[in-house]
Amino acid sequence: MSTRFLSLSLVLPLILTSCAVGAPPSAGGTSPIPEIEITCAGTMVPAVVHVQALGKNPGLVADPNLVQNRYDWDFGDPAGRWNALPGFNAAHVYDKPGTYVVTLTVIDPAGKTTTRTTSIKVAGDNRKVIYVANEGSDTNAGASPQAPLRTANKALSSATNRCTVAFKAGQTFDISDSIHLKTQDLVVTAYGLDPKVSEPQLPTLRKIDGKGSSMLYVDAKARDVLVQGLLFDSIWPLNGKYGEKKVPARGLTVGGTNIAVRDCTFRNVSDAINNENEPTGMLVQDSMFTDELRAQSIWGEGKDHVYVGNTMKHSRQEHLIRTSGAGVVRLLIAHNAMSRPNNAKGSIELRRSEWFWVTGNTITGGTMRVGPQEQDQQREPNWEQIKCKFGVVEDNRIEKVFVNFRLGTEHVVLRNNLIAYNDGEAILVECVKEGYDQVRKIVDLTIENNTAVNTGTKGKFLKVNGHAEGIALRNNLFVAPKLTTENVQSCAVDVRDKDLSGFTEIDHNVWPAVNGPIYRLQEQPVTAQQWNGTPQVGDDKQVNVQLLANGNAPKEINVGATLPELEVGVGAVQAKGEMKADRKR
Repeated sequence: MSTRFLSLSLVLPLILTSCAVGAPPSAGGTSPIPEIEITCAGTMVPAVVHVQALGKNPGLVADPNLVQNRYDWDFGDPAGRWNALPGFNAAHVYDKPGTYVVTLTVIDPAGKTTTRTTSIKVAGDNRKVIYVANEGSDTNAGASPQAPLRTANKALSSATNRCTVAFKAGQTFDISDSIHLKTQDLVVTAYGLDPKVSEPQLPTLRKIDGKGSSMLYVDAKARDVLVQGLLFDSIWPLNGKYGEKKVPARGLTVGGTNIAVRDCTFRNVSDAINNENEPTGMLVQDSMFTDELRAQSIWGEGKDHVYVGNTMKHSRQEHLIRTSGAGVVRLLIAHNAMSRPNNAKGSIELRRSEWFWVTGNTITGGTMRVGPQEQDQQREPNWEQIKCKFGVVEDNRIEKVFVNFRLGTEHVVLRNNLIAYNDGEAILVECVKEGYDQVRKIVDLTIENNTAVNTGTKGKFLKVNGHAEGIALRNNLFVAPKLTTENVQSCAVDVRDKDLSGFTEIDHNVWPAVNGPIYRLQEQPVTAQQWNGTPQVGDDKQVNVQLLANGNAPKEINVGATLPELEVGVGAVQAKGEMKADRKR
């Protein structure tokens, strides 16, 4: 955990400004690359800044070719956390005043590079501070640690614009009724941390019986709100009244603009962070979601969301990250560590999102799904319009999980991932569902430079159930040393369609060398000669490959994923090069 919380030293006032210094458009790509748009930005340190690369041109925002580009951000703050991130959008917290240059580098599939820059001037903190401690009194002004307020409700309801509410470290503050946050430039944090302790003892906000389930309810008018360094808990542990069932406690319900949660821990709540009120600019960073959660770590709805550097250990009833309802437009899920003991619920469940980027995560257990759910037809009057489109899933390490694409997935790239999954298909593309596939389709799905590892005796790299509209399958590697095609459940590619017309390209993939057919079409075996004789197939090979100790393929193979050594989750240190490993297109 970080120790970026309130010190008792004086803070100096200043302001935040921004200006564009972008270079003129350069060649490369299908559409011109617009200037960086600052979606929202705080007014003083700690200043949260959101940026996006798609501009406001409706024609550009609908260009599916942009998912083939590479977008890399540098926030000009090398001492700060997550200074470099990929994605259509990104966010950063500036903790020190100064002038920073934000750089966006876009590389198209041909290798042409376009660079955009903008400058951010961040000023110091002149917020009023309200102190809260168990030994305090709500009759105090709360203006000093020597005369703090006593309750969270009094402190937070007293907060005005440009205010910091600081809870004393190591103490617990009960919340009965939901507390509404309506102000601007608000920081909710900790004070009194012992600098000699590496892991600070966070102050605890604890939900007890009362009105509303949310401890903090961020209203639609709130802006530039940062919640950091707190532990959210309830009086209902796993061995208590509700057991593993959902409890009447939620960490935060979020609306408003430019809201951030970092360095927090969540225990014994249902949803930790629920964005059902569709905030614009939502950052969840470096937080710990324990295995005591009953529902989602993050429920995603809104625009310009970034979930980075978090650790999510389990949920007893629901998914870890789920985008649903209105969905999220422009979403980055990066460098998170997610784990579940089984596959009953999802780790990442993207049911509705546009312009999403999922990168650098470690995912162990659960599910990794892209696409709407089947129940939409009964629940949503406009279910035909619900899609998951314009997305990139790359550079992830996925274990005990298969990657699932469902009807309604359009213009998505799955590239440079390491997928370890035994005795099943590593990638499942579902194109058939009565009552749905007449309206929703799988459209324009690229699967390239992925490595799947299967140490079982049965399984597949890819299963396509039904007819897709444009799958490109290239430069992938399937390592399955024990695979036997005597089992009908075993092959490299299983296409449940009359032919391969649902593919635009199948080329330069390396499949395991086994006795018997390695392909299946219409649930019948297909020989390599038959497979390579179809017009969609280029130069697929069968070779048994042994991976390097880091999970990458030997360079001479020139296919599969190339991933850097990378730590993720709370306390993670980004790998040098910021995920800029060589990519084969």
